[in-house]
Amino acid sequence: FSSNALQQAIRDRFSRERLSDPVLTILSFGFSRGMPRNADLMFDMRFLRNPHWDEALRAKTGQDADVAAYIIADPA
Repeated sequence: FSSNALQQAIRDRFSRERLSDPVLTILSFGFSRGMPRNADLMFDMRFLRNPHWDEALRAKTGQDADVAAYIIADPA
């Protein structure tokens, strides 16, 4: 960016007229492939119980009641 283009880009991005609700994206990734480049914040959640490692739950999603109950049962 030239200095003028940088000023304009900052104004465009942060002007009060363009303010909108914040966006939260939750992304699962493998550390072996490196952290996502566009992550502003990263929280290590590996200490939580993972329903993937329960054979009865592996094929299900978080929309299934028994997966939700498994997660809710974790005191962490």
